[in-house]
Amino acid sequence: MAEFLGFTVFALVLKAVLDLTIWQYAGPISLIIVLICLTAYLNHRRISRSRIGLVRLKTAKSYWLLPVQTLIAFILILATGVVVSLIGEASGLAFMEPNHAGAASRFGDVAGNTSLFLFWLTILWVAGPAEELFFRGFMINTLTDVFGKSRIATVFSILIPALIFGAGHMYYMGVRGLVTTGMIGLVLGCLFLAYKRNLWPLMIAHASVNSLLFTLQYLGVDA
Repeated sequence: MAEFLGFTVFALVLKAVLDLTIWQYAGPISLIIVLICLTAYLNHRRISRSRIGLVRLKTAKSYWLLPVQTLIAFILILATGVVVSLIGEASGLAFMEPNHAGAASRFGDVAGNTSLFLFWLTILWVAGPAEELFFRGFMINTLTDVFGKSRIATVFSILIPALIFGAGHMYYMGVRGLVTTGMIGLVLGCLFLAYKRNLWPLMIAHASVNSLLFTLQYLGVDA
């Protein structure tokens, strides 16, 4: 629990500090710094990097399963986003309305701007896998050690990281971001366990979804 609270609080405080000056990049930068510190900690304790989901693919089966698992994760991330959006629109709740202004203030006018598009695409390919390493790999594995592997313990081990993951997107997406990314976090948490704590397909799928949505924004398509 000390490990979980220590690194989680460190990540939140660091992001809050960076928000004061470079808020657009506070999330990715804070996560990268935390992951560097976490990796150093694991090396010092001689703990395998499988602790954060970086398992070794040892068999041919694990390699040919990788694209299949990645595709499933990719589809489920998009499907969850669509379903939550449709439910939000149908509910008529004001906080579930899309906040285009928030995204625009963070990413800028990406439509047709190739240099800005490539700049953010590079950041997103780092940020997506970094989020999976921290919110799924580290958090779920650590909370499993804390709570155990009973059904109710597993629920909390997935739910708590999903809530923190969703809350981390509120600063530019509002409550809609909390709900949408929180639900996506739940799906990814379930897949993480279904994939026997192998994070590789989730990291690739996360970055691919980010790339797709950002490419649509670059092309001027309302996604």
